[in-house]
Amino acid sequence: MVGRFVLTCGILAPSISGFLGAATAWYFFEQPFLSALQTWLISDALGLLIFTPVFVAVFNGDMLRCMREKRWTERAETIGLLALIGLVAYLVFFIAHAPLLFVLFAPVMWITFRVGRLGTKISVMLIAIIGGCATLRGMGPIASFTQNHAQQAELFQLFLAVLLLTCLPVAADLSARRRFTEDVVKREKAMALLASTDSLTGLLSRSAFEAHVDKTLHDSSGS
Repeated sequence: MVGRFVLTCGILAPSISGFLGAATAWYFFEQPFLSALQTWLISDALGLLIFTPVFVAVFNGDMLRCMREKRWTERAETIGLLALIGLVAYLVFFIAHAPLLFVLFAPVMWITFRVGRLGTKISVMLIAIIGGCATLRGMGPIASFTQNHAQQAELFQLFLAVLLLTCLPVAADLSARRRFTEDVVKREKAMALLASTDSLTGLLSRSAFEAHVDKTLHDSSGS
């Protein structure tokens, strides 16, 4: 699943749009084709990888469905973790004077384990927005490495790519394990129901009926 997503949004689609964008920049603005192609490829790939999953989750109802299925404590935890991500990103890009980009991996991985893929996607998007604003203003660890705006963009894109490709496979694996566990539980319940009922009438089988009677008598005698 992750491989197909990365192939489609990270390679195929950006290659098409990047070629068209680079050709336009070369023809109308006389920019070097290969340099423009590299810029367009990286920008389009990261834009699609970071923002597309979140927008899709919003429009197809996955985000709303995910929040509805959670208990209020889990919703509060999710909101709290996202707020933590935003706070840490703000401190790293706007406040800290040392290059502390590695600090962002811990809270993103934390929300990956607690919330899943959707939490990972939203977290990386928040970091991209906050970090992008800081870098454009010449602030943060990316801007401290170089004053060249093109190099700043490339370094920031590289960081986002590493962050995304580190956490997203973990989120996908956790989701697959969760689905597998839910399927096993459903199958066990179905097998237990099948073993305790008669396939023709749908009533309790003899052994299940006797067990139910024994339990009822035991509960009655105990009370």
